[in-house]
Amino acid sequence: VNTKFPHKLKLQDPPSGLTLPKTVLKKKDGSFKGDKSFTFKVPLTAKSAGNFDVKGKLKLSVCNAESCVIKKEKLRATVKAK
Repeated sequence: VNTKFPHKLKLQDPPSGLTLPKTVLKKKDGSFKGDKSFTFKVPLTAKSAGNFDVKGKLKLSVCNAESCVIKKEKLRATVKAK
């Protein structure tokens, strides 16, 4: 993981019944585990029980000894609220 890159997660508007206090998470909102892993924790609140799809786009960079690659990846996660 490129520790110098401004990693960013931009979430789409949440589905009805789900609240996201932040729809844009920046590098400062995430955390590194060494130089191999970077994590964003997405806070959310469900108004009722059910399954909710959270979608967004992640901008990231990974490197090896020779070069770094910048990528944009579409993400989708299903959250189950009880």
